[in-house]
Amino acid sequence: MGAGSASKVNILRKLRLTKNSQYALLTIRWAIVALNEDVARSTGHQREAEMLLVGSPRLRTKFKHWQVELVTHALQHTAEDYRVDAHQGSHNVVYQTARSDLMALHALRLLAKAKQGNASVYFLPDDLHDRLTKLAK
Repeated sequence: MGAGSASKVNILRKLRLTKNSQYALLTIRWAIVALNEDVARSTGHQREAEMLLVGSPRLRTKFKHWQVELVTHALQHTAEDYRVDAHQGSHNVVYQTARSDLMALHALRLLAKAKQGNASVYFLPDDLHDRLTKLAK
């Protein structure tokens, strides 16, 4: 193999690498655009749900202000879970009040509930926006 054919092979490798790199960058760009669209859609649903919660006279009178704060916080931090003792501490209420607050939100299907050992853990359901819309009517 001569010097000329070695340089041709190197050029072909660089071209192949360049094409692969361009395709990889294009794929990453598509993924970023899709992620931005998903975030915008989620943020829009979150804002709509917050507006329903605060703006609807029917819903506004149904909840204590710290329940509204909890659901609003849950909308902004969808991966968090909530426990009675944490709710009690953050809103400076007695254990029974914190427990009944979370149970009331669960009864209205605004929070889902699971057991973790002996403790109940509450978290945001995936379709909270739809549930709030139904309650507001």
